[in-house]
Amino acid sequence: MAGGVKFTTSTIEDSWNTYRKPIDSGTDLDDLRDANDKYGFYTWGSINPTNAPGSYMVLLTINDNNQGNQIVWGNTNQKLYLRRANSGTWTSWAEK
Repeated sequence: MAGGVKFTTSTIEDSWNTYRKPIDSGTDLDDLRDANDKYGFYTWGSINPTNAPGSYMVLLTINDNNQGNQIVWGNTNQKLYLRRANSGTWTSWAEK
């Protein structure tokens, strides 16, 4: 691949392990919009964090003009869940 970027499995795994933030049952997903350092990718296994739609999932949390947005995917059911904080109050998870 002349002049292109070459990714190896180890490069991708290293990047994922650098940028994801593992969380556990003591974490409340509602709190992950309160500070800029809480935006990003999160993962959890069999122990669900508070307000999670399921287990073994990946969460992307971002901000849109001080309104939190969360997208969750994974699990064995291959579903995608979305929600938004309107004026500080989270909507219910919408399954897509």
